[in-house]
Amino acid sequence: EYILKSTNGCGDFVIVDSHKKLDECKIRNIVNKMLHTNYGEMEGGIHYMRIPHRVVAEKLLVNDSISKKYSTSLIDYKFFCFNGKPEFILTCMNRDKFGTDLMTYDLGWNAHPEYLRFSSHYRQSNVIPRPQNLERMIEVAEQLSKGFPVVRIDLYNIAGDIYFGEITLFHHGGIGPFDPESVGSVANKFVVYEDGTGKIIQNAYEVVFDGSDDEGWSMNNGTGMFATPNEVGLPIRAYGDCL
Repeated sequence: EYILKSTNGCGDFVIVDSHKKLDECKIRNIVNKMLHTNYGEMEGGIHYMRIPHRVVAEKLLVNDSISKKYSTSLIDYKFFCFNGKPEFILTCMNRDKFGTDLMTYDLGWNAHPEYLRFSSHYRQSNVIPRPQNLERMIEVAEQLSKGFPVVRIDLYNIAGDIYFGEITLFHHGGIGPFDPESVGSVANKFVVYEDGTGKIIQNAYEVVFDGSDDEGWSMNNGTGMFATPNEVGLPIRAYGDCL
């Protein structure tokens, strides 16, 4: 099996089983829609508007035997990094058409459900075992986050093999079910510097969570996290590169 995914979108994919008869016309129609969808206009992400519209084909990754016990989908490890240092991890698992299961962890793999506001769509997951090679995952996230004031690094871990998922400056399009008070107490510890100048922009809470409403949706104010000089922060959607 392999998967077709767009470089310019979010959640756009087609899973192709080469052992089954292919509906080439249907696949072409889906791919054509991917290529002609401007995700940046939909969610206000200026950097998405500048990404060349392409489709990549890759071998389909599947859960290992341990991960299958906890999730029906790949477990997505999202590292939130400040000034090149990973600080906490958001896991997304059991993704389906109704939503996804979420949990946050510190780097010692202690769970912090208080960082999130859960709902019928963003469900609270059970605490899962510490992944193999977590220390190596932290090292990879640190390497990839260098030069960014605030960035999210997404990785997969399959039987100890680490795969790159995405680099993004727009967590959840600038919104997300974080609890402003709880996660803000963590983010406020970090000062965000403008890339290459050493100039303080503001604390990380203001950069990431400024404008959060009463329901815990974090609306970014358009500074810092999403506007690094020389635009080094274009999201990368080259999935499946084994580290």
